[in-house]
Amino acid sequence: MNSQRPITGLTTAEVQARIDRGQVNRYNSPETPTTAAIIKRSLFSWINFFYLIVAIGLIGVHAYTNLLYLVIISINLVINIHQELHAKKLIDDLSILSNKTTVVLRDAKFSDIQFTDVVLDDVIQLTAGNQIIADATVLSGAVEVNESLLTGEADPIVKHPGDDLLSGSFVVSGKALTQATKVGKDSFAAGISIAAQKSDGVASEIMRTMRKIIRLTSYLVFPIGILLILEALFLRDQTTTYTVVSTATALLGILPMGMELLISVSFISGQVLLSQRKVLVQNLYSLENLARTDIVCLDKTGTITEGKISVQSMNTVDSQPLPFDLKTGIRAFLNATEDNNATFTALQNYFGHAADAQLTVTATTPFSSERKWSSVTFDGQGTLIFGAPEVLVAHHLDQLPTVVADAEQAGKRVLCMAYSTTTPANNQLPANQIVAAVILEDVIRQDVANTFAYFDSENIAVKIISGDNPIAVSQIAKQAGIQQYQDYVDMSQITTQSELEAVATRYAIFGRATPAQKKQLIQAMQSQGHKVTMVGDGVNDVLALKEAAGSIAMNSGSSAAKHVAQVVLLDSNFKVLPHIIKEGRRVINNLTRVGSIFFVKCLYSIALSIFCLLINMPFPFLPIQISMIDALVEGYPTFFLQFEVNNQKLGNRSIMWALKRAINFAIMITVGIIVTYGIAQWQGIGTGQTTSLMFFYTGWVTLYALAKACYPFNAFRTVLLGSSVIAFFGGSLLLQNIISLQLTSLPNFFWTMGVTFLASQLFYWLLRGLKPWLPWMK
Repeated sequence: MNSQRPITGLTTAEVQARIDRGQVNRYNSPETPTTAAIIKRSLFSWINFFYLIVAIGLIGVHAYTNLLYLVIISINLVINIHQELHAKKLIDDLSILSNKTTVVLRDAKFSDIQFTDVVLDDVIQLTAGNQIIADATVLSGAVEVNESLLTGEADPIVKHPGDDLLSGSFVVSGKALTQATKVGKDSFAAGISIAAQKSDGVASEIMRTMRKIIRLTSYLVFPIGILLILEALFLRDQTTTYTVVSTATALLGILPMGMELLISVSFISGQVLLSQRKVLVQNLYSLENLARTDIVCLDKTGTITEGKISVQSMNTVDSQPLPFDLKTGIRAFLNATEDNNATFTALQNYFGHAADAQLTVTATTPFSSERKWSSVTFDGQGTLIFGAPEVLVAHHLDQLPTVVADAEQAGKRVLCMAYSTTTPANNQLPANQIVAAVILEDVIRQDVANTFAYFDSENIAVKIISGDNPIAVSQIAKQAGIQQYQDYVDMSQITTQSELEAVATRYAIFGRATPAQKKQLIQAMQSQGHKVTMVGDGVNDVLALKEAAGSIAMNSGSSAAKHVAQVVLLDSNFKVLPHIIKEGRRVINNLTRVGSIFFVKCLYSIALSIFCLLINMPFPFLPIQISMIDALVEGYPTFFLQFEVNNQKLGNRSIMWALKRAINFAIMITVGIIVTYGIAQWQGIGTGQTTSLMFFYTGWVTLYALAKACYPFNAFRTVLLGSSVIAFFGGSLLLQNIISLQLTSLPNFFWTMGVTFLASQLFYWLLRGLKPWLPWMK
């Protein structure tokens, strides 16, 4: 468009032509599965098909008491579907743009339209309070634009004809006609949204490993199941009922259903406990990455600080006497000005604002970020001017009062009050003399010093990545209690990837950082093996929040940041960060400690199934018998153990660590059952008595695994272990007919219990002696 001619906007035909070419301000978000597709995928997996076949088989032979496993399967299914639906909602609701409508000029007429109906080259009218909904160029007029949510720069920027505007930023003041230069997926805001909406899958290494284990074991169940059934029917000529039940026991034991449930319940417990501290955990499994954090990256404004400017102090500068009291004049100045930005609000809170009968206002000059000063003239009393120090002294910095120079050198934000005997004309600054320096500060959030002291004690590095001046950020860091506040770098001077990677772990303070650099810094830190958690609140933090292993947003921040973050601090309370890390550690420490108990059954079920196939032996247990061990030795104690306080560093704690701890106990059970079966065959012991011996032996060894998880003992763990022993053996005696045990008398019960205890003890100490030669125990 020719700016010399009247601006009339696009014609109806031109708009339609752009619509036909797809040059419209809308874009397709990365496709997320529908609710129906998520439910269908979760329900109709082939592993669920296996569980269904087992259930049909057990129902077909009327073995209803052996269907208890379906409860665990159903709970796992509901939890997984809920998590996927919640993640889908967050992605679908993510938007950088909050305006729904905008004013455009078409056919020389202004009209209000949906922002998604804006097309390329549309002329858009912007006024104070509008959000810029497409990248644009200013055609006429001028506006002050706040780009802090996008760039991190705190100060508004004046945009003149020819200047570019970024979608997602806000107009602070002024009025302008602009022309859309990038719309839809090509715009700045859309680029951030699309990157943020890409799904990264499960955030937890524990859950990813667990699903790999489930997938691996699931490959075994069908071939083992088919072979066990064929062997039972054709080689041992067993009844269909016994074949189905024994095969179901082996196959259900191979799949670690209980462990998957324990993981979900453990993370849910952390989610619930943190909710009591006003912390919303949006990604259930993200607590693991937060627990493993060794670097915390923070934005400054809105995270360390509250984003609220306050006056720290006012220092009077020696000068000629004023015709009025300075503070009275300042209050009159503030009463007369119509400026209402954050700085003037802070001045009013500090000085107050009231008219004075002796000071009659005759002229005012409003503040603008272009002029960087404002003024109020009093009738016959001269003019007070408020503005940036370097502007008031016409950029002759050597003329600045000492108090101003010292404060700026320390990274403080300083504005000055000056006096002039003349009235400004044509918005030109008159000759003046600085009479007072006002030192401003961004309010530091409460208890941040304690939070940073905790990080320091835990060797968790703190890094501030901000769009502001690095010296100013350094001083904020000093006030907040960050020890490495002097280690700062100006990211505007970093131009290459190699330079960025070199400074990523060397410095603690990164000033003048762009949103892209925030993301790149986190990538560089994580590429060096660090677990990084990003804490932010603005759109400029979205890419970094998305990239970091852990992400936390303030509830007071932008909706985009909250949608992307794994955790949201509902009351924007910074001091809760240590509790999040502690809660994550509690979950992972307890989960891996008791997880080995669940893997014992998985490992010995695989080993026994293969052994049974090799020697043509039926699987020695029934599902109801395994359920007895699951409930009273695995389930009940581990449920309570997971709530214990445990804030120790995780070290090498992982699912594989828990799996290795289970190997010895699985070997004890497998070899013990094989030996018991061999002795029973040799001595002609009946099937019922043999099964009882195997059952109690397995119970003892599983109790050893529980005891190891309880070590070192305290009163709570001792009571828990003792009650599990009593519940298991007492329940076995009382329910022997239901769980198909053959204990002919009370002496027989104690004899069986004693023999299996001695056997398990013997085997336990044998494996302890072999520890130096067992690679998984090193």
